[in-house]
Amino acid sequence: MLKRKGLVMAATVVLSALASTAFAADVTTTGYVQFQYNSDAAAGTADTFKLGEVILQFKGKLNPTASFEVEMDPNLNATVSGTQVNTKILKSYLVDLKNATGEGTNLRLGQFKLDFGIENILSASKRETVEKALVVSKLGPDRDQGLYLSGGAGTLGWGAGVFNGEGRNMPDANDGKDILLRGKVNAGALSLGASLLNGNKSVSAAAKRRLGFDASVADGPFLARAEYIKGTDGTTDKSGYYALAGYEVTPSVTVIAKYDSFDKDNAAANDTETWKTVGIVQDLGGNALARVDYIMKDEEGTPMNNNVFIIQYQITF
Repeated sequence: MLKRKGLVMAATVVLSALASTAFAADVTTTGYVQFQYNSDAAAGTADTFKLGEVILQFKGKLNPTASFEVEMDPNLNATVSGTQVNTKILKSYLVDLKNATGEGTNLRLGQFKLDFGIENILSASKRETVEKALVVSKLGPDRDQGLYLSGGAGTLGWGAGVFNGEGRNMPDANDGKDILLRGKVNAGALSLGASLLNGNKSVSAAAKRRLGFDASVADGPFLARAEYIKGTDGTTDKSGYYALAGYEVTPSVTVIAKYDSFDKDNAAANDTETWKTVGIVQDLGGNALARVDYIMKDEEGTPMNNNVFIIQYQITF
């Protein structure tokens, strides 16, 4: 009964947000489409043209202090690193309430990206590389249903939230809830952050914990970012990190270098995977850009020839 009520409440938020577009003073439709070519050296993997993400976003204001957003991906067969990720068209639905508990605070409720780290919440349309960092794709939390209160003062930012813990478009499978805490410090071009997610998943209520630290620098044409994430799923501890650097060669061309490492079981030997990516991001003008990445993959234990070359074209609207 509680699960059914939760689904009804979620559906009500979505329908209310959509219905309100008729009365909202400021409603916009945005999105982006990614089309790419993958050349994979792995045996049995064919080179192919494919769709990346196809995103439609509907945003609007309900009143001066409340806004909503609904995001969908019609490409139900989209994959990331060979794994299908968009199995349901609805990705996000949310309502933002400004100054909900005081001046400068924001309350977000619905289904949305969890404010954990940097790359986990970065849109694929803004990401410097086609693929997410290994550790982020493996340990970064999925979109989830719940509520999140955030705010800040001066150079400090904070956030705290409660979520089902089951991921996108799923009701909770147990009575426990996931707790998310986030803290940030901004000091000029440097930003530092820490994230903690603690909860459980599925009917068995298996332990699910994530601890992350991140740092980023953006100074003129130079950018750098690094993250470390440690996670526990059930009784298995996992961890990884990545470091990214970029330089704007011209106003329209940025070169990128990225190093990823992920250990899927800290107690086991020879199970760490690393990716080394070199790439170029080219602004083509007219809301279009291209990404060209070459990913060199290394696996401990059983090395494979599975490097990947990707060319991606993106148009936003």
